[in-house]
Amino acid sequence: VDAFTEHLRDLKEKYQKMRSSATAADKEARFAAFYSTTLPEFMLHVEKTVPGGEDGALFGGRFTLADAALFVTFNDYFDNKAAAIAALDECPKLLASWNAVRQHPAVAQYLATRPDTKV
Repeated sequence: VDAFTEHLRDLKEKYQKMRSSATAADKEARFAAFYSTTLPEFMLHVEKTVPGGEDGALFGGRFTLADAALFVTFNDYFDNKAAAIAALDECPKLLASWNAVRQHPAVAQYLATRPDTKV
C-alpha cells in the first residue's frame, strides 16, 4: 500500500512539473500529451504492481488507503478529470477500484451532497 501511494505521489510530481513548465504557447499540446500518453503509460506500469480483485479492492480483499488515494487522485486532482479517468481504461484492476470506491454508499452520498468549494 505504501509503495502504491508513492507511485501516485510520483505521478503528481510529473503532472505538476509538466503543468508548471508549460508556457502559454505549448500548454495545450503538453496537456494533451500528458493525458493521452504519459498518464496511461504510467498507470499501465502501476497496474502491474497491484494484485487487485473482483471486489475492486487493490490489496487484501478490502479497501485500503491505496483505493482511497487512487480515487481521490483521479476524481479530484487533475484539471481534466474525464481525460484522467479515461487513462485507466486499459487498467482493469485500477478502474475496478476507482469504480468500487465511487459506488460505495457512503462515498456516493458524500459526493452527491458535498458543497462545491472550488476557487
